[in-house]
Amino acid sequence: MLFSHAVVPMIKLRKSGKIVNLASIAGHGTNASSGSPYAAAKGGIIAFTRKLSSNWGYLASTSM
Repeated sequence: MLFSHAVVPMIKLRKSGKIVNLASIAGHGTNASSGSPYAAAKGGIIAFTRKLSSNWGYLASTSM
């Protein structure tokens, strides 16, 4: 998260860039074998990535 906030000014300056965040399928809440804290952490990464995409997508950046 801190890295994403650090590179956004550079992406704005260049009007191009990519931020790639990785999370597991447990973040979608469909995996019964993962623990609640793990699933919550991965769900937070997924939500954060979607928010980055909606906030900074106009800069021609890609957030996956």
